[in-house]
Amino acid sequence: MEFRSAFGGFFEFHTGFRFARSWTQAGVRFERDAYRGFLDLEYRCGRQWVALLKGEAFAYSKAIPSPLILTELLVTHRPNRGRFQYRLSAENLLNMRSYGIRNIQDTGYFESNTALQPRRILLQVTYRL
Repeated sequence: MEFRSAFGGFFEFHTGFRFARSWTQAGVRFERDAYRGFLDLEYRCGRQWVALLKGEAFAYSKAIPSPLILTELLVTHRPNRGRFQYRLSAENLLNMRSYGIRNIQDTGYFESNTALQPRRILLQVTYRL
């Protein structure tokens, strides 16, 4: 099942949610629910300022106790006059350390854990000739 919504204008948002259920049975029935959601917010103040906040969440019930939440922020400033453009970006705002998943099969389970990059903030200045 999937749901999506959006609104446009000077303030835009896109959001969505997906739910899926799978199960395995080998003597004992095991069910796994998977959730995925996202939210993108964009704000434009004239042609000079643009701010974009993106978030995405993944969760698996009964397999992984805590969800993975990824967030990103991007702010751009383009002056009307001048040759400079400024961009501030931040990734992994919540500073999630790792992401793990457990895949249960009929003969056992497979577990995987991946380290994520730490929070990163970048300031970029562009000069137009």
